[in-house]
Amino acid sequence: MASAAASRFDHPRHTFFCDLKFTDVRLSMMKRKWKLQRVRLKKDEEKKKSFFPTEGLGFLWTNYRHIDFLSITEGTYVNHLEGVTALSVKSNLWDHVKDKEGVRVPYTRVVRDLSVDWPLVAKDYEENYASCSSGRNTWIVKPMGLSCGRGIEIVETLDALKMALTPSGVAEGSGYKPMVVQKYIPDPCLLGGKKFDVRVYVSIVSLKPTLELYMFKRPYARLSSVDFTMDDISNKFIHLTNFSIQSVKRSEAQLNMKAGENPSLSHPTVMWSTEDCVKHFGEAVWESVIMSQFREMSRKTIEAVVEKGCLTSYGRGFEMFGFDFMLNEQMEAFLIEVNLDPDQSHSTKVTSKILPAAIDGLINIVLGDDGGGNSAWERL
Repeated sequence: MASAAASRFDHPRHTFFCDLKFTDVRLSMMKRKWKLQRVRLKKDEEKKKSFFPTEGLGFLWTNYRHIDFLSITEGTYVNHLEGVTALSVKSNLWDHVKDKEGVRVPYTRVVRDLSVDWPLVAKDYEENYASCSSGRNTWIVKPMGLSCGRGIEIVETLDALKMALTPSGVAEGSGYKPMVVQKYIPDPCLLGGKKFDVRVYVSIVSLKPTLELYMFKRPYARLSSVDFTMDDISNKFIHLTNFSIQSVKRSEAQLNMKAGENPSLSHPTVMWSTEDCVKHFGEAVWESVIMSQFREMSRKTIEAVVEKGCLTSYGRGFEMFGFDFMLNEQMEAFLIEVNLDPDQSHSTKVTSKILPAAIDGLINIVLGDDGGGNSAWERL
């Protein structure tokens, strides 16, 4: 049987489109002599959305919200699969993987109606408090549908938990927006005294005839900018590792830098490359303990939604995710979230170096070029 990769060689090489912000995609396609074609958003009044039409395109890379799957031209490569919100929406992710063997996630409760769900949240809180040996009962509250750390609250008391789940908009009659309550990992592994998570790029290249998954070989760590302590749970620069939040701290430090001061001291490093992590943990621990967990949990997480029939491919669809993991002191990995349309900006020296390789390598695999691009990605 011919492989899925081999079948991709017969696609005519002609035109592509990607949003302006996807510079690495554009450069990778132009390197292959594909012609960039201008495409305008088409508004569908009935569906109340705008999307990019694929007629005459061989390849489209855009945000998920700008895809109309039923209008995708057969044979066109498109960087999304229908139904991937089964992974990227926090509540959906929990529903699909909470009972999946081999996938470790912090205990989560989805609050869709506070009047109905609050007794369950309170019960979770009390049961966890009774079994908590540290004496701290810390929870993190996340709004659904928001990214970049927006709206996140960290709480320890039951009153504070209820307050975090009661946004002012409810009293004003705007309706309740679902929230996620998640057990805070109280004993995180630290890098240089700082909390961190690890961003891992994982891709679905094909759903049929067989599921083809790849993982980028060079994940990177995102660090907080302030030393870790549980004595100040209100300081997001300690507890949240989102780059968008930590970059605010870096900007403040840069603005307040005194004349003659060493910029490196006022401009904290908030990203570590794979090489930095290997140097810190040692190659054996990084590969056999840490990366092995990332591989297994990434594969099983995607398998969980595929097995339930959540994903559908139109045209020649594929998908690139940003999986975020955390480690505790025992070096156990926890899946925190799965990001759809992960940021591709060259925000630091680390991302400036790895993103061109990640994008070009993935396109190699999708198009069947250069032996599948396996120098940058590995098959799961």
